[in-house]
Amino acid sequence: MARKGMELGFAPLKVLSEREVRQIQDGTANVLETTGIVVEDPEVIKFMESAGCKADYANNRVRIPQWLITECLDSSPSSYILKARDPEFDVHITSGRNTYFMASCGMGILDFATGQTRDATRKEFYDAIKVLDYLEHVDIQTAFPYWGFERVPQCMRLIESAASKFRVSRKVQEEGSSADEYRWITAMAKALNADVVQIANPVSPLTFFKSFTDRLRYLAENDMPMQFASGPTKGITSPVTVAGAIVSNNAETIASIVLAQLYKKGARSWAGSMMLTPNMLNGLPAFGDIGQGLHDAVFNQVWQAYQIPSTIWSSSWTSSLQLDYQAGYEISMMALINALCAASVIVSFSGFHAQLSAHPAKSIIDNDVVGMIKRFCAGSLVNKETLAIDLINKVGPMPNNFLNTKHTYKHWREECYIPAAANRFSGKVWEEKGSKHALDLALDKMDDILKTYSITPLTDSQEDEIEYILNDARNYYRKNGMISDAEWTEYQKDLNSPNYPYA
Repeated sequence: MARKGMELGFAPLKVLSEREVRQIQDGTANVLETTGIVVEDPEVIKFMESAGCKADYANNRVRIPQWLITECLDSSPSSYILKARDPEFDVHITSGRNTYFMASCGMGILDFATGQTRDATRKEFYDAIKVLDYLEHVDIQTAFPYWGFERVPQCMRLIESAASKFRVSRKVQEEGSSADEYRWITAMAKALNADVVQIANPVSPLTFFKSFTDRLRYLAENDMPMQFASGPTKGITSPVTVAGAIVSNNAETIASIVLAQLYKKGARSWAGSMMLTPNMLNGLPAFGDIGQGLHDAVFNQVWQAYQIPSTIWSSSWTSSLQLDYQAGYEISMMALINALCAASVIVSFSGFHAQLSAHPAKSIIDNDVVGMIKRFCAGSLVNKETLAIDLINKVGPMPNNFLNTKHTYKHWREECYIPAAANRFSGKVWEEKGSKHALDLALDKMDDILKTYSITPLTDSQEDEIEYILNDARNYYRKNGMISDAEWTEYQKDLNSPNYPYA
């Protein structure tokens, strides 16, 4: 039975009229028919032409007709199961009906001793996955959550990352690829009878590189779910306006869905919003900008009209360099907006500072944020029991009160959310308990999880399969000159560590 997602207790937030949604959809179809997509691989152009697209071989251009767009969107499923290695943690992805929360990532781990980001150790990497497996509001493990860990060659980092998540976590996995790592990641998933959602992103504006189309075809033919999120920057690689940026982004995503459906009808995918809003004063992305929240609200509404699941990344990262008040409000506002819009998947937990940093302690704080969001989005029931009119009349005026009633005892927990990393004491009691702030409490909770939480390891035969696939990838990259002698020597130190594979 699939893990239950968050369901809104009221109608999703809609910021556009139906007419405005149709304008965006019509504009997207116009771009695909008029301008089309640059496709680097001539064989893919020929394949799309055979399906009804217009091919311009001189300019590597493919134009997609409206009828084919409609046909492929109709065959792309609006609802499907993502399999975890433990069926108890399967998730049922839908469009506009329920919401799941996925972990975020950063390039490295924040070192509290120095205040700087650095490569995680193998143990720190595996510990981060362990914390995410423990947290009840994490439904899907993210790609990474760090860009690999130290002593591992670049070409093996994402493959080692996937292996760590399969070894430690029972939950659904997502993973990325920088080259052809997806082949071994797919093999690991199949060995465990699981899915791994793999990131397959076109390039903005309106471009399919051969590496992208090769990956898309491989994943479709191997029945692996895909995320399409081109990640344009407004005003730079897409129009600066919300409507224009979504038209451009959606053209790239719909073209990807068309190609996936041509390779395998019914291929599972979701549309990702990884749009960046720049600060034009300095050219840097403004992570957490409220304009991004508005963009996501429109994006969710448009893709719900297409009946295709959507995933949102704006609550993944912050502009703040530290785990401070700014990081808190940038993450929380984006996550709440997208929950109110009934996004299929919301990415949060762990990551902050411009995709560069992450830490398990933040995951614990984020778990509280998501818990509060879920409580709000559940809504409020109005019935005879909750109105409590008979009880009000029975208790009457002061000095009577409701503290010792069965009604209060029965309902008080469902009326609030009790966070794991927050102070809710008076000043004096707070001082007596060590004057700890939210981050201090999160670090305490992290230590407790790592000491007491027992993971469910792979069986011996499953572990042998994963190690076989890892060795195949290692030998392949070594043979093809992608791992130098110096990297190989350092890698062997990691592979021969006393507590391999966990430390």
